[in-house]
Amino acid sequence: MQMLSRKLKKWAVPFLMVSLLGSALAGCSGGSADQGAKPAQPAATTKDAAKPEPAKAEAPKPTEYKIGLAIELTGPIAVWGQPMKNSVSLAVDQINGAGGIKGVPVKLVVVDSESDPAKALLAAKKLVTQDNVLAVLGGAVSPTSMAMMKFLEESKVPLVSMGSTDALIEPVAERKYIFKPVMRSQFMAEVIVQHLKQSGAKKIALLAANDAYGQSGEDALVKAVQGSGIELAIKEKFAAADKDMKPQLTRIRSQNTDAIVVWAIPPAASLINKNYKELGLKAPLIHSYGAASTFYVSLAGAENVEGTYMAMDKTWVADNLPAGDAQRKAIEVYAKGYKDGYKEDISPTGALGYDNMMLVAKALEQAGQADREALRKALENVKDFISVTGKVSMSAQDHNGHSIQDYVVAKMENGKWKIVYQPK
Repeated sequence: MQMLSRKLKKWAVPFLMVSLLGSALAGCSGGSADQGAKPAQPAATTKDAAKPEPAKAEAPKPTEYKIGLAIELTGPIAVWGQPMKNSVSLAVDQINGAGGIKGVPVKLVVVDSESDPAKALLAAKKLVTQDNVLAVLGGAVSPTSMAMMKFLEESKVPLVSMGSTDALIEPVAERKYIFKPVMRSQFMAEVIVQHLKQSGAKKIALLAANDAYGQSGEDALVKAVQGSGIELAIKEKFAAADKDMKPQLTRIRSQNTDAIVVWAIPPAASLINKNYKELGLKAPLIHSYGAASTFYVSLAGAENVEGTYMAMDKTWVADNLPAGDAQRKAIEVYAKGYKDGYKEDISPTGALGYDNMMLVAKALEQAGQADREALRKALENVKDFISVTGKVSMSAQDHNGHSIQDYVVAKMENGKWKIVYQPK
């Protein structure tokens, strides 16, 4: 990892200065609380003048910022967790290689949740009670994130999750310490419905995982079709252990729908593509962001993904963006660092880990101290942060920070993703 740090240091510095220095300059430009008009004060006496003003105590400069990562490195969710862990580590190496956060290095503490919600909770407890981390990143998916959420909220430790369900951050009044700058299920569903409406679809089906992620997709799609003129004719679910989705797809085929929306992650998402091809279905297959992993294509086989649609951020379609676009630059920096360091292609899911660590770094720079409450407040005040997955602006009312403009629908054509719909 030291070799990776040295290798990245040369090109990481300019990007980090742009992404992290801006908030520091903005903070320095503001006036002090003592500036402005003041009411007249009585003239100071000689006795008063002789008294020195008490010095204001300043928080000691921390020696390090310790961040926890509770992530799925083994088990079925490792297809997401491993690239996320690599991406968080890359971000930490870039930050420390550029001199840390105002000279303070980041220390990453990693615990494997083994793709098990119960073990994810144990991982969060270890990171907080034994490792004394400032914040926890993770889990890679909604079920493990939800398992940690209550404990971290009660412990007043910020959780920056890579899970997508909106239940993680809503209602915000009960999720003060929970953040997830990740694709929102509701925005994802709305972009899919907008694309389908533009394509002339009138009747669609949903095939979803029987878990928190799948339920969030169902709830979002039901809401998105209201008033759209599109009927959600059939809803089918599958269990995590299912190895054959042909029964569900057969029932969907009987409804003669114009499209099939899938809310799943690999390996299930990949298996659905295989079963879809085996049954010879013709209605367009549209995946949610859950399938946005390099493992999705490798497990399904390129021939089974060709012609498939997916709602996603712009990580995989950077070459579709204008030259000089700020997000395209962020994606290119991440892609170069990841490919140089891990000899693998990037994925939107991996990018979530990178973005979340960079977001925490930006907030820590604003907070200026190793304090959980200060970090939470700083996270709520991050504005216009150009990340790999979009522009993030948090607030006390919004712990996601993305807008619908960060989403696109892309189609796999000749082995490459191409944007076919982008909201205006």
